[in-house]
Amino acid sequence: MADTDSRWVALGILGACALVAPYLADAVGLELDVAASVEIVDHVVPGVTVLIASAAMIGRGRRTSTQLAAAMAATGLAMLAGLWITTSHAPLAVDALRGSAPLAASLVHIAVGPPVLALALWLLADVYRSAATS
Repeated sequence: MADTDSRWVALGILGACALVAPYLADAVGLELDVAASVEIVDHVVPGVTVLIASAAMIGRGRRTSTQLAAAMAATGLAMLAGLWITTSHAPLAVDALRGSAPLAASLVHIAVGPPVLALALWLLADVYRSAATS
């Protein structure tokens, strides 16, 4: 498996974590008072987006312009999903630091966004580097 494929697999795993984080947190007693629709918007939609982008890119080369365009689109979507997860949880982080939200439950919700964003940005840089050299 190529290095880039390993990163896509890791991103897919992070996407799955984003998808299930609020439900696993609830299952172990780390509950937040959040509407189900908010969990869908903040976790399910971006998690599924990252999973789809990752699945589409694992094992694909990036030699043709069409493959590079697909890689840029998939990576861009994953990056936007990571950005959404990260920024949508910023108010929760502030609440947790102020003590108005449970810290452990907040950390479960917050923790996956920055790694998704960072890994997607790394992959995006790799795609742009591939495009520049082809």
